[in-house]
Amino acid sequence: MMRAKWKIKFSWVKVHVGIFGNEMADRLAKEVARNDETSYEYSKIPISALNREAAEALLKWQEQWTKASKAEATKQYFPTVQDRIGTKIQLTAKLTAVLTGHGKTKAYLHRFNLRDNTKCICNEGDQTMDHILFQCTETRKRRDLLKLQLGARRTWPASKLELITKPKKVFTEYIESIDFDQLQQKSDSSLYSAMGDFCFDVTRVFLHGATMPSLA
Repeated sequence: MMRAKWKIKFSWVKVHVGIFGNEMADRLAKEVARNDETSYEYSKIPISALNREAAEALLKWQEQWTKASKAEATKQYFPTVQDRIGTKIQLTAKLTAVLTGHGKTKAYLHRFNLRDNTKCICNEGDQTMDHILFQCTETRKRRDLLKLQLGARRTWPASKLELITKPKKVFTEYIESIDFDQLQQKSDSSLYSAMGDFCFDVTRVFLHGATMPSLA
């Protein structure tokens, strides 16, 4: 336009009447609005709208998470949805069992008649996941190393949210070092292993939308 030496002038127009371009635009807009067969396409959504919808969805998700009657073990590690979103973790069978409280303990397997009793092999309590992680004498050496790595300033046991977020690498290494199979001391280890793998797969369905496997 500069090369063509156009002159552009802006002015306020009170109404469409008498202005050819405005009258045409008004007529075309009314035709489209009154046409039932008109298809609408939106290729761009304001970032502010997306942020608002995301915030609303997060609030709704948190409300559902708070009201849920299940997943009590997981809630101890992730009290809020934002805690889980903000934590990057590589799920393994052992870590999944710890975060959900499903599988790999006599107390859990006893519920399904897969163990005769819930007593831990250390004979100092029921073999729950908390017992293995925080009290069992069979895991004391690895636990002492974990405490040493956490530092003297931290109280023990530290909160589960703190363990899975701040010293995450140290805590997950501690979990992976535990030989849950050895703690079972049961001959039918193949049945236990199948049950543990199945629990892990069920959790993957919940967390990642994976395909549900067969227990057979």
